[in-house]
Amino acid sequence: MGWPDRRIALEYDGEEFHSSTEDREADEKRRDDLARRFSWDVLGVGKGEVLGRSMALEFGVGEMLGLQPVIRRRTW
Repeated sequence: MGWPDRRIALEYDGEEFHSSTEDREADEKRRDDLARRFSWDVLGVGKGEVLGRSMALEFGVGEMLGLQPVIRRRTW
């Protein structure tokens, strides 16, 4: 998911291809390259952030966009 006008992106890192140390290092290197070369901020998230009870994802995206998220209680 991305906001091209703000050069902000959100990437889902699935367990199959993003769980080893090497995978995570490659992801971080690619994200650093996007930031350095194209001024994109990329936030990588995993299953725990998307499906977990923590509100860190919502607050992290809100912070990147300069918004205060309105958090409603999850019902799942």
